Amino acid sequence: MEDIQDLRREIDKIDQEIVKLFNHRLEIAKKIALYKKANNLAVLDQKREDALLEKISTLSQDEYKEETLKLYDGILKISKDYQKKHI
Repeated sequence: MEDIQDLRREIDKIDQEIVKLFNHRLEIAKKIALYKKANNLAVLDQKREDALLEKISTLSQDEYKEETLKLYDGILKISKDYQKKHI
């Protein structure tokens, strides 16, 4: 059995990567918001969002699919809210 402290250190490393990638995602979301503003486009593109969730569903392992989709529901809500701040 693995030591809990070792497992927690592994989680800490993963969290660092997640935060870095999420920050990068928000940087791109801001650029998309500015593009949408310049081109008078709505923040929500339901067709794009549905396609993204479908793709994410296929990328996730079956055991984690439900949780992965919940995570992306949150990520997409945050991204849309962030874009609204820049439009």
